[in-house]
Amino acid sequence: MEVKGDEFNLPEMYLNELYLLLKRTTDLCHKHNIQYWIDGGTLLGCVREKRQIPYDNDTDLGMIQEDYDKFRNICEPILKKEFNYFIKEIHTGFLKILSRVCGLQHTENENDIVSPCLDIIVYHNFNGIISIKDRATRHMYSKFRFLENNLFPLKKEYIYSDLVLYGAINPYPYLERCYGDWTKRIYELKEYER
Repeated sequence: MEVKGDEFNLPEMYLNELYLLLKRTTDLCHKHNIQYWIDGGTLLGCVREKRQIPYDNDTDLGMIQEDYDKFRNICEPILKKEFNYFIKEIHTGFLKILSRVCGLQHTENENDIVSPCLDIIVYHNFNGIISIKDRATRHMYSKFRFLENNLFPLKKEYIYSDLVLYGAINPYPYLERCYGDWTKRIYELKEYER
């Protein structure tokens, strides 16, 4: 029996909170000239669906170290104070911003996180390959890398619902490496059966 897509979808309240996390965070980045790019499933959702993938439980941004440091100094205190977000650096250069709404719980343990969250990961230029800076995190997410000329210059034309966000100038090699046949949702792939 094939899996129906609805079975994977998150509740609308959860998806709305993911949208707010991304909007509030990127609005602050735009206001304070902090460069970011959409990453991971958020990039996939923007390219394929022009919105959040309804079964993806987080949003993802990439930054270089300088912008990450600026974000932590300027934006993090604002997000905590104005929106009561829980913010924690899980690994060096891997920041989780969690919403406290939706009646969901979280703990200090990364594996227990069930609240809507936004991940920010620091990247570094390793001789033309833009890859996650922290070695341990880079090992866990080894496919998450760009050739410098596929990432930069960033373009601000990625649609996420009504937001327009920055992303890679050429996302397709990244999407193919990370997701294989990225044009299809997981439950549309033949090999995925219950």
